[in-house]
Amino acid sequence: MAKNQKTLENQYHMVVARCKDLEEQMRIRQKQWDQREVESKTTEKLMRELCEDILAKDSKEMVLGTDYSWSSIQINELIRKSKQSFTNYIASRTDFMQKLVDQLEERRLEIEGLKDQISVMQLSPVKASLSETELEEKARQERERKKQMSDRPMQFPEKSNYADNGPQIVMEETDFCEPVEERVMGKIAEKGAKLQINPKATPVTESRKVIEQKKARKTRSMKHMIDLKDYEKKMDELSWMILDAIGTKGHSTYLDIEADITEKDATYTQGKIRSTITILSSLGVINKEVVKTPKGALNVHQLSTVGTRLYQEKYGQSAVMSEMDQIMAEHDNCTHGYGIKIVAEMLRESGFYKSVSDRNRKNPIKIKEGISYIPDIICIDNNDVKSYYEYECVNHTQTNFNGKCNKMCSVTSVLNFIVPNRTCADKIRGEIGKWIENRGEGSLKNVTIRINTVSQLGEKNLQENKNWKYVFEPGKKGKEPYVNF
Repeated sequence: MAKNQKTLENQYHMVVARCKDLEEQMRIRQKQWDQREVESKTTEKLMRELCEDILAKDSKEMVLGTDYSWSSIQINELIRKSKQSFTNYIASRTDFMQKLVDQLEERRLEIEGLKDQISVMQLSPVKASLSETELEEKARQERERKKQMSDRPMQFPEKSNYADNGPQIVMEETDFCEPVEERVMGKIAEKGAKLQINPKATPVTESRKVIEQKKARKTRSMKHMIDLKDYEKKMDELSWMILDAIGTKGHSTYLDIEADITEKDATYTQGKIRSTITILSSLGVINKEVVKTPKGALNVHQLSTVGTRLYQEKYGQSAVMSEMDQIMAEHDNCTHGYGIKIVAEMLRESGFYKSVSDRNRKNPIKIKEGISYIPDIICIDNNDVKSYYEYECVNHTQTNFNGKCNKMCSVTSVLNFIVPNRTCADKIRGEIGKWIENRGEGSLKNVTIRINTVSQLGEKNLQENKNWKYVFEPGKKGKEPYVNF
């Protein structure tokens, strides 16, 4: 019996020791779990801020007048949306940069061709034998002759005529040339032949290899044209007028395109122009985007890759950057950019400013090394006093907003924010209160922050505080604003 009792006591002590060991392990695990939970929340917060920074550049995420908040979206869904938005953003910027690269390449080739043309003219005996005044007169006579003979077939002198006047210069066979370079060189050779008005001038003859290369390039160019034939067959006169309005004038909004067309031909109705633009959009000739602005939806357009090729083949020149492209380059997205444009137009119409600028990216205000501030709108009144206005869709993070306000304080003592609607006004009011609390009221004693909606601008003098909905004066009232209306 005593032996069994001793065995039970040993087992009891083992069980107690095991329990204590498990309790100690549980405390360690609980501490680790708490630490991991804190780290997980921090990671989620940082991920949300990163996703919000990405989505802030997406115009489709800038929904005005609706209850929509990124904080209410599950983190996995927010990451998926951000990934898709970032992919689309990179694709659009890559396409835009490619257009710029193509334009720069064309300019480079054109400049090189003009340099060669100048070199040929400088070495030409014609130029050596004529004065500058005579050259200008010859050029004028040549232009008149071309105008009179534009409808006649072009005739070239016989090869035997050149043989009697002196030795021929045969162009040296060179390596492969790009098509644009060959076209430029071809034009130089043609002009050189036409300038042989001096019987002692030395003729220029292209080599057989250069001629064969030109024929091959022409064949490839025709294949390129064949790719566009299907589109050209569907283009009528009005379609070409729309491409001209976008590619030549740079118009993007429907009203500007319509005004340009009706100025040329008033017989086209609004319905006909709208339907043709819709057809061109469905064919992929132009890109159409519906931009939500404080004054309603706005249709903006730009030439697509196909439209750019059609324009270049039709008019023999590269299309200019459309207003839509310029605004995207200036402000990253159309919603923010066209909102700024609308506000700038209202400020101009108010009559209180002699100068209003909404294209300021090329002239940033340098605060210190590596830090600069680019205002959305800069106004100069009749007394040459500058004021700065920011148009905010209120889709930024608090951290980014704090950084912007700090930059503005380094440039001006009056921070002006214009927002699309009352909901945005109330939201940015809270963000300004948080910034004042974070920055400290003592450091903002001489600073005034003002908020207004687009609908409340009108023809008011915005230099007066009474014409703003919310006015913050941290040195007097802390983080709470005066409410004027």
